[in-house]
Amino acid sequence: ALYTSSIRPTGATNFWELDEQPSTYTDSIGGNTGTGTATTHSPDTPVQQRVAVRDMGTALRFDGSSDFVTMTTALMPTTISFWATVNNSDTSYFFNAVPDNDIGVSTTGFWKLFDGSNRTSTIRATRAPQFMTFVFTGTGYQIYVNGVYREFVTSTQVTINTIGRSVKTPNGVIDEPRFYNRALTATEIANMYFNNTVPRNGLVAEYLFNEGSGTTALDTSGNGNDGTITGATYTLDVPLKFRV
Repeated sequence: ALYTSSIRPTGATNFWELDEQPSTYTDSIGGNTGTGTATTHSPDTPVQQRVAVRDMGTALRFDGSSDFVTMTTALMPTTISFWATVNNSDTSYFFNAVPDNDIGVSTTGFWKLFDGSNRTSTIRATRAPQFMTFVFTGTGYQIYVNGVYREFVTSTQVTINTIGRSVKTPNGVIDEPRFYNRALTATEIANMYFNNTVPRNGLVAEYLFNEGSGTTALDTSGNGNDGTITGATYTLDVPLKFRV
C-alpha cells in the first residue's frame, strides 16, 4: 500500500498539527480547538505530506541472534541505502563480508564502519526509523541520515555478502536495502527520502522484503542476486518516513 497523508497517533484523544498561522489551533481529533500565541511560525516548516510516499509492505526483523540474509553474489557497492530501527546499543553488523569488513553499530550505539579498524561516526542509531545512506568517495564514506548529509568517515570500501550476521546480529528492523555501483548525488538521496524517487541507474541489488513468507529475499533490481533468509522474520512493523 502507499501512504501519503499526515499521521494521526493511534489512541490519541487530542491532536494539534500546529499548521495554522497564529493564533487559532485546531484539535483534529478531540475538537478541543483553542487560541494561543506563538513566538514564531515558520513557513519553511514542511507541514504538507509529512510522510513521504513509500511501499508499506513488510520488512525483516532481526532478533539479535543468528539472523542474516546471504546474497548469491558478493558486492562492493559505491552507495548503500536502507531503512533501519535499532533496539539496542550493542555491537551489531548490518552489512558485511567476513572477515573484517562491515557497516554496523558500535558498542556505544553509533553507526560505524569496520575495515580492520573501527571507524565510528557521531551518528547515534535509534529506535526511531532512520533512512541511512553511505556513499564511498575513494577515501571514506559520506553518511546521510533521512536524506540529509551528516558527516564523513575515513574507511576503505566495504564488500558485502550478507545483511545481518550469524554473530552480533542486529536487534531491530531493516527494510529496502539498495546497492549502487555509483555515487548517488545529494539531490538523489534527498529525493529518495522526501519524494520516494528511487534512482534505477547503477542499481545492482535491491531487496524490498515484501515477500511476507518463505526464505527467499528477491532482488528486484533485475540482476537476480536473490538472498537466502536465515532466522530473520517478516514484520508489518515497517519503518516510516517521518519528515525532518
